[in-house]
Amino acid sequence: MNIDLDSITQTEYRVMRETLGLPVEWVADKLGVATRSAQRWESNPNNPPIEPAIELIANAYEDVASEARLIVDDTEFEDKPVKLYRYHNQAHINHSAGPGANDVQLHNAVTRFAFLLLTMRGIPVEVHIPE
Repeated sequence: MNIDLDSITQTEYRVMRETLGLPVEWVADKLGVATRSAQRWESNPNNPPIEPAIELIANAYEDVASEARLIVDDTEFEDKPVKLYRYHNQAHINHSAGPGANDVQLHNAVTRFAFLLLTMRGIPVEVHIPE
């Protein structure tokens, strides 16, 4: 999937971010800007998203979709449901998966996409939240 970064509208940018389940605060934090600035990119027609924000969301969207497809393609369905994992926050994923674990927001986005793709294929899925 190649996303044309020059043609993304404010609405498309917001839909992509929301589809990933990424809060505006995540974008602001990743780009080192105030949350209010990131909010304006989606709501103020005179203040469209800046190029780094569009690149961040577009790249995240492509990476998440690609990882989810890999999970689905590598899944060998037997008689047991496929187990996917979701985490509460970064500390939770670090505790469960170890230091250097993926960004929790992106990990959970991959889980959501993989869940949708697997269930669309009729493959049973269980989503676990490790203690």
